[in-house]
Amino acid sequence: MTTYNSYAEAKIANPECEIVTETQKCIDEYGLDKEFHPVIANGEFANGYEYFHNKGVSPRINDGYFDLCNPADYCMTVEKFLADGHRFVNGDICRDDGDVVTVKCSADWNEPQPNDGNRYVLRAAALEKEPELTKENSPQGVISRISNRLHNMSCEYQGSDLGEELEGMACEIWGVLPMISNEEPKQEKPRHVNVEYVKVVDSIFNLREEFEKYELYSKADIIFDNCGEDGFVSIHSEIDLAKAIQVDQIYRKVETEIDERQEFIEAACKVVPTTAEEDIKVMGKMFDAGCRFTD
Repeated sequence: MTTYNSYAEAKIANPECEIVTETQKCIDEYGLDKEFHPVIANGEFANGYEYFHNKGVSPRINDGYFDLCNPADYCMTVEKFLADGHRFVNGDICRDDGDVVTVKCSADWNEPQPNDGNRYVLRAAALEKEPELTKENSPQGVISRISNRLHNMSCEYQGSDLGEELEGMACEIWGVLPMISNEEPKQEKPRHVNVEYVKVVDSIFNLREEFEKYELYSKADIIFDNCGEDGFVSIHSEIDLAKAIQVDQIYRKVETEIDERQEFIEAACKVVPTTAEEDIKVMGKMFDAGCRFTD
């Protein structure tokens, strides 16, 4: 039986189910951890009872052992998400009027609606954070702990071949510690790219892999009725794909990286608006001579 560590995780994996979690009574009586479980309409556990039976638990949803989860207790509302300055992107997942929906037209979701207080964010790129680097979980911290444990073990076997081998391993690890930095890696300079959408001319039977990876696009007004977002959107469903095929409007997104020289030329053209070929050549020579824009 699959169990889940969060309400959002359980709801995304089981969109048609209600989600329940152990009450404190259940945790205290059976020594369970607080987890989240999908249940179907008649109150049966969607994934069966084997998990609970193996722990000696007789699941009883309606007599104080499990609570029906209220998303308001576990998820941020769309109203608060937008008020905090976050923005949705295509692919985020929300709970809207009981349904689990994937954001496909982010412009619509980023426009406040009267019912945003009753819509909940299940997964959003804006809320995902990288783990913080601390002294304890840094490379130096982890390796130092390992070498210390090896040293302590060598002391237990002092005078034996095993003890000498363990001490030697600890010394080797201590020797490389000065070479390891705890500093976070420097951020690479952001890539600057030109983006264009190229019409697909391949047979639709050759597009399965790209479709499954959401790498096919079509114009927003074809996929979504009355969508306020201009340009192109990723195709996320077979229905959307059928709409695009019907009007022969399927595209691939092609990104071409702009090198530093070209980036300088384009920035210079914005300062001194020009498209003249000679002017562009002069700007290129300025870059070659060492000219740069300061931040």
